[in-house]
Amino acid sequence: MFADMLEGLQMMLQWQTFAALAVGIVIGIIFGALPGLTTSMAMSIFVPVTFFMEPLIGIPFLLGLYKGGIYGGSITAILIATPGTNAAAATVMDGHEMAKKGLAGKALNMALYASTVGEVFGELILLFGVGLLAQVALKFGAVETFSILLFAYTIIRELLSRISFTHSLVRP
Repeated sequence: MFADMLEGLQMMLQWQTFAALAVGIVIGIIFGALPGLTTSMAMSIFVPVTFFMEPLIGIPFLLGLYKGGIYGGSITAILIATPGTNAAAATVMDGHEMAKKGLAGKALNMALYASTVGEVFGELILLFGVGLLAQVALKFGAVETFSILLFAYTIIRELLSRISFTHSLVRP
């Protein structure tokens, strides 16, 4: 397992890979920062472009596009209180207040640091936990699958009933 990871790391540490990643991040930040242009839209526009790239170039490009787009949404959320992506909706509350106090640079830096640390932490957990999760998932049978689906539908039904109850209170 670790030999495969080292081989993958060796293949990834090429200048073309880092260049594609950097270009993807820049384009992603632009798409994420412009309200109305979403990260999903950027991905759907640029996926056909990657068909003509090597996989070791195209995948990092798309990865950078996605990660840059998610961070880019916090730029407009902090500066003009309009989230560029859905992920930046909560950033408006604190980030824009900091920008009003003249701390926009600090808020943007904190958004960048939080995004980077969260991504690295999540990817490390995924990298080392996906094997265990796959072993558990392979042991699932019909009963476990039915139980999970029943639980999911119950949660969805409860949330929908609460939403419609809340809307019925608001409307005259």
